[in-house]
Amino acid sequence: MLNTNPEKSAPLPTGLKIWIGLFLLPILAAPQIYGASMLIFDGDTKDLWRWLLFFGVNSYSFVLIGIAVLSIRLYRRTHRLMVSMVPQFTLLSIVGLVWLALAIKPTNNSEHAQYDPRLFSHTPAEELAEATQKNSVEGIERAVKSNRVALNYQEEYYGETVLAMACHNDHVEAVGALLRCGANPNIPDYVDGKTALHEVCDRHKTSAVQVRLAKLLIAYKANVNQPQAKPNNKRKSHGVVIDMSGRLPLLMAVGNGQFDLVKLLIEHGANINGQQRYKDFYPPHDWLQGETAVVEAMFLNQYDMVEYLLQHGANPHLCCWGRKATLDTLINEHLANASLTSQARKRVLKIQEMVRQMDRKKAIRQ
Repeated sequence: MLNTNPEKSAPLPTGLKIWIGLFLLPILAAPQIYGASMLIFDGDTKDLWRWLLFFGVNSYSFVLIGIAVLSIRLYRRTHRLMVSMVPQFTLLSIVGLVWLALAIKPTNNSEHAQYDPRLFSHTPAEELAEATQKNSVEGIERAVKSNRVALNYQEEYYGETVLAMACHNDHVEAVGALLRCGANPNIPDYVDGKTALHEVCDRHKTSAVQVRLAKLLIAYKANVNQPQAKPNNKRKSHGVVIDMSGRLPLLMAVGNGQFDLVKLLIEHGANINGQQRYKDFYPPHDWLQGETAVVEAMFLNQYDMVEYLLQHGANPHLCCWGRKATLDTLINEHLANASLTSQARKRVLKIQEMVRQMDRKKAIRQ
């Protein structure tokens, strides 16, 4: 029997077949899209909007197939190639308009990462932040002259100052210029109460740049014994705020293996026996309560640092009430470790003898 339905019997032109084939190519990426879309949940599978977004992302294959079917039907009804391409062009136009709307929408400063100079956009410190990011001494001096309020202005999402941003970005010349103009190095941010000196010491690297930054800050009255402050409720960005107040610059430098910074801080009056007093830290790290620099250095196998701290007056018998340990405790733990190398064992024994000599001298004085 002959097929009398012209809509079903009309052959598709090669151009339309190629067009539809290209349009359906993204379906090949469906498995990868599915895997990546699992990150939408981020450990939380109870929120309805997450499920809606998940199904919306993974339904794109059905949308493309539906548009391809519509395109074929339009051609068989009209026999016009351009008319049959209208569904695809419509979808592309919608996607383009959405992308354009997102691209030109006003940027919310809270979307920027901490220490991003764009956080200061449309604020009194915008000009100063731009000059600081360029490490321009002249630009900084000009910006401060026109608006001194900008010097210690704290952006509203993280509470960062331009000085803290410059320290984070290792802009030594800019830091020097800001301090000479009168920037206060002891202003804590809103997020975790860090000052500029905390930022320099809490870096997982040691370099001449970090030491230069610390020297500048200390020269302009940065407090080497200022603990991290409590998070400030002025913070406007979203997310969990954890109270890490109580951390000391010296302990940060020790924890990050920054021996040169440790020496610098002690030379300028850092309390060598200062104990960290966290107010509300991560429960798994409660053992950090009351930690001292010498205990932290020993815990991290920083034997040179331990010896230096002992030589400069560190008390080996202060007990960390979280870890319930003194330096003696950690020395014994190291010596009991069967995997300790012979060289490391010699270093630990040397430290043990230093502690005994300190105790003998103390007994003689008494």
